Amino acid sequence: MNGWEYFVGVVMPYIAMSIFVIAAIYKVIRWATAPKNLDWELFPVPESKGKQIAEMLREIIVLYQVYNYNRKIWFQSLLLHYGLYALGLWLVLTVIGVNVYYLGVLGAVGVLIGSVLLFLTRLSNSEMKMISNATQYINLLLLMITSGLALYADFFNFKIRDYFLSILTGSPNYQIFDKPEFFLALFFVEIFVLYLPLSSMVHFFAKYYTWDKIRWGGSSH
Repeated sequence: MNGWEYFVGVVMPYIAMSIFVIAAIYKVIRWATAPKNLDWELFPVPESKGKQIAEMLREIIVLYQVYNYNRKIWFQSLLLHYGLYALGLWLVLTVIGVNVYYLGVLGAVGVLIGSVLLFLTRLSNSEMKMISNATQYINLLLLMITSGLALYADFFNFKIRDYFLSILTGSPNYQIFDKPEFFLALFFVEIFVLYLPLSSMVHFFAKYYTWDKIRWGGSSH
């Protein structure tokens, strides 16, 4: 094994996870301690916590606001988000010992197709092109490359569970993989993990604060 594979398989996972955790905690604390917004009644506030949770779940599950206000990218966004949800579930189930290979593949396909369609929509639609910036294109390119490489390298093979567990126990066993394309895919996965809380894609962390603290003014109705 060469130095590149050692770096990607042994060193980089801890760099990526450390930055992810530190940045995520920092952003959550910053949002939680931000000054309260003025109590302007710009939006109807659900009458109870149960209804507030139901409304947030509706947004997470069907991207209700995107459907209402930006329908031209709704399907692509839904496909991308469902792909990410599937990958998150694949990761959890894989670590606890459930072989859900096709869930991972399906998730990566969803992310790949969704990000490609969003990228093309932003390029081809004059209105979307006008409001899109370089960072949004970079985010989509990163998603495309990462998901595409993961599919090409058969990243979702169940033996990756042994690698995940070896990382968690502090003794990464990267030598169980002998294909160069796997290490390239792993590198981009690590870059994505590292970059996620530093980018605008971190909005999944902000969802609660966006709705409860800003939109509803921290209402306790």
